[in-house]
Amino acid sequence: MEKREVELELMKTKSALHKLAVKNSLAQNRSIEIPEVTVERTDEGCDVKPESFTKAVQTDDDHFSEPHEMSASTRSHLASRSALAQRERKQLEEKCAELQTQLNAAKEMNTELEEVKSAMMEEIAELKRCYNENLVNARTIDSNELSEVRGELADALAEVERLREENRVLAQKQSTSTGSD
Repeated sequence: MEKREVELELMKTKSALHKLAVKNSLAQNRSIEIPEVTVERTDEGCDVKPESFTKAVQTDDDHFSEPHEMSASTRSHLASRSALAQRERKQLEEKCAELQTQLNAAKEMNTELEEVKSAMMEEIAELKRCYNENLVNARTIDSNELSEVRGELADALAEVERLREENRVLAQKQSTSTGSD
């Protein structure tokens, strides 16, 4: 699961857990500590203001505001609902813990991947730097080698010219010595 999906599932589970805790406390007609649920608002335009309620609006606890006696069957029914709500609450708490574990694992994996990404970016930068240095060095070496080869070529051409001149001089001496014989 992706991190956002896990967070969404965790928030849904926490919301269901909160609802069960409220139902359970109402069913037992006592107040219990309700776990805090943090919910991130996605639509700020949907705030409900108390002044927009009319007198006709009934709240969840209106039916408990007047004292009345419960029959044995009502108490039995409420007790069975309370047991069911407690089982559901336990299941939701387990699912919430599991989702929290998955979320933590996803966060750890995300951190590890960010570290790997950072290391890879550093490695790429180092490789680029080395490549550019090698490219500059290769150009310098090529330039130096080219100068050496040009120098050797000039020396070789000078030697060829000297040998031609020597050959011409020898050819003249030979032609003069054969001509005088």
